[in-house]
Amino acid sequence: MTDTPAAAAPASLSEFEIVALWPTHVLVQPLDDHEPHTRRLQALVDEVPGERLFALDEPCIEWLKANVIHGIGGMLQALRFTRAPEIGVACRIERQALGDYRSLVTRPGAYLTGLYVLRGAGETREMGTRDDARPGCVSFYDPRVGMNMNAIDKDPYVRYHHTVELRPGTLVMWPAYVPYFMHPHVWREPALRIGFDVRLAREGAGA
Repeated sequence: MTDTPAAAAPASLSEFEIVALWPTHVLVQPLDDHEPHTRRLQALVDEVPGERLFALDEPCIEWLKANVIHGIGGMLQALRFTRAPEIGVACRIERQALGDYRSLVTRPGAYLTGLYVLRGAGETREMGTRDDARPGCVSFYDPRVGMNMNAIDKDPYVRYHHTVELRPGTLVMWPAYVPYFMHPHVWREPALRIGFDVRLAREGAGA
């Protein structure tokens, strides 16, 4: 096979329409002034079952709910919803102990899913971990099996995964059908996160 140089398009031809199919959106946002809210949330998660957390009348809960709702609005806008649907948000507490990891999963039944990081991984060099262990990280994988097999250099689909470091005070949100993997936690204190699932009301589910 020989290389053929790209030629300039004749002026008489129409401009091509190139459509980017099936993009995946992931929101990663460190929240401003999170420290006092994060400290209070760390205390609350030890006192209250996760499913009841968002029902508490606490300033830190209202702060987190406002940021989650704002993030949901940004994601729905990026996904080109023409009107705001009715939504429900269910939360849970996620703890990850030393050496623990989360297998590759999706969140069936939800439209969006996400988490807010209360405590991530600390300094891991003294633990003797491998440089490629990615402690305190989550990796997202292309849900379209085999798509990257046809990718070429600089193609946006050449990478089949994307990794995010889970630092305290960070809000992360993604479509619930996207497979994700929580890398092993390599730190003495457990990682601590508030996870949540976003479900759309049936009558408001049209984009």
